[in-house]
Order: sequence, then C-alpha cells, then structure tokens
Amino acid sequence: MRNFFAERSSLRLFRVYVSVMTAAVLVSWPSNPVSYYIQFSSKPITLPLSFMVMFFFTFFLSLMPEFSDHRGKHTITDWLHYTPVSVITVFSGYFLYSMVHVAFLLALVAPLLIAAAAASGLAADAVASSCLIVFVYSLFFKQLLHMLTLLFETRPFVRTLIFGAILVFSILLSVRLLPVANPVLAAQSVIANIERTGGLDELFVAAWQDTVILYAVGIAAVSLVSILRLGIVRRVTAVDSV
Repeated sequence: MRNFFAERSSLRLFRVYVSVMTAAVLVSWPSNPVSYYIQFSSKPITLPLSFMVMFFFTFFLSLMPEFSDHRGKHTITDWLHYTPVSVITVFSGYFLYSMVHVAFLLALVAPLLIAAAAASGLAADAVASSCLIVFVYSLFFKQLLHMLTLLFETRPFVRTLIFGAILVFSILLSVRLLPVANPVLAAQSVIANIERTGGLDELFVAAWQDTVILYAVGIAAVSLVSILRLGIVRRVTAVDSV
C-alpha cells in the first residue's frame, strides 16, 4: 500500500484527478442569479457534473493496482506460499487496503463535492449518499477483480472477459434490465429527490439503499469465494511442501 501511494505515477494521477474535478466545479459554477433558476424551476448542474467526474476517476483509479504489472512484486498468493500467515489474516489485510484506497480517493475531492452541492442548492445529504453509492460500487468491482484473478490466475483473458461483461451490464444494460444495479441512476434519483423535498424522505431512502445493499451483498459473496479459493491454495501449498 505504501509503495502504491508513494509512486510518482500514482501521485501524478491524483493531481490530475483533483485538477479535473476542480475544473468541473469551476466550469459548471452557476453564473445566473437565483431568480433565473426560480423562474425556470431548474438547478445548476454543478453537483451532477462533479459526481460523474468523481465516479469515473474513483472507479478506475481504484482498479489500477489490480491491473498493474506485478512482476517482481509479492502477490496475495505469495504470502500464502512463503509465510505462515492465515488465510483470514491475508484476506483481511487486502480487504482493509481496498477500503482505505477507495475511501482515500473519495476524500481527495470531498471538499469540492460539498462546494458543488452548495452551488447546486442541495443539502449535504446528496454528497453523503452519492459517496456511499460510489464507495460500495468501486469496492465491489475491486473485490470482484481480485476474486477473478484468484480463480483465473493463468487465464487473464477469461478474467478480463467476465469482468468486462459484468461492468457493461452494471453501467449500460442495467438501465433497462435491473435499474437498482445502476449507480448513476441511483445517485441521480437521490439528487432529484432532494430537489423535490429538500431532504431524503423515508420512501426514497429505501430505494437508493437498495443499490447500496445489492453491492454490499455482492462484496460479501465475492469475498467468501476469494477466501475459499485462498484456502484451497493454502492446502495445496501445504501438500506440496510435505
């Protein structure tokens, strides 16, 4: 984890991320008086545009370490081969790293997102719920990619194919087939609900929470498969060493 955050390429990407987010907030900052938005019953697009930038960068930056070149680096299976550390300890360490990584990416631009919400005339509820949606979505795909890497370690093409198919479904096909799985729709409806009521009403909270719960269950499922796979690797390693 320390090496990843200290790498120059990572620091450069973080700077690009914050710079693009800042530009999005400044470009979409409302230039019309309040009376204009009241007259046409509209809201500035500052928060929706900022959310899309945050969603894109957080998602792809969170996956970059998984797709990076691991030659000369220790993988999670190496720790099982060469150390007496238990499977649960190894997986827990990786899971904690994943959570910290995604949370760090969100925290980088949280002040800008709060400013965007204020410029759009929305409460902090929109920022909190939108960040939670992006957090569980990014964490799910990070864990999914890790699980597929463990299952198809020698077949990266299969791993990429399955991962790409699930990603395309969640972003594009889910709009028609399973709207609750679409994080963009969930965040947009949260913002729309706050615009109508001035806050998150109880009926709608249940709706966006369905998206969070869906991906939280997905995280638990792929984590369980990863632990079982790591357990198999540990047993095979123990047999080979005898």
